[in-house]
Amino acid sequence: METQKRFYRVDVAWLIGLCLFVFAGMPLATFHGDETYYTFVARDFYTAFVEGRPDLLYTEHIWENHATYQRVVNGSVPPHLIGLTMWLAGYQRYQLAEHGSFYFGLTYDDNYNMGVIPPDPTLWTARISSCIMVWLGGVAMFLIGRMVGGRPLAYVMSALFMINPVILLNGRRA
Repeated sequence: METQKRFYRVDVAWLIGLCLFVFAGMPLATFHGDETYYTFVARDFYTAFVEGRPDLLYTEHIWENHATYQRVVNGSVPPHLIGLTMWLAGYQRYQLAEHGSFYFGLTYDDNYNMGVIPPDPTLWTARISSCIMVWLGGVAMFLIGRMVGGRPLAYVMSALFMINPVILLNGRRA
């Protein structure tokens, strides 16, 4: 029984370490223009849940409204999670990418001068929900590995998942 508790503590310490690993690198992730889009669309969370007006977000004919079309094409889970994170952090609706999405036809400096790129604290706050999702993915890999092949496989699977550069970079972005 004592051995089980010790293994359990090691498992919990491992998962906490994975969480710290993901969050430690969050400020180091390079900026991507899509982050401003997701932060801008996170305003939908405020409209639907804070203001209680989800009816304002959708129209009958999605092709007639660009914003509704974008919601359908890009999904709503990441923007709503970012909106929830921003709301919990005390941000107001108008503070979320107030100048719109990144303009890919312009340079980074032009976008920055237009005010499209959010300040680092705002960007890092928007990235929190994404980092939590990546960490939960690592936890899921650990649990699957443990069920399939025991503890050794759980550690290997979760480690390989968490050190994958593509998962780390994109998972640390909003």
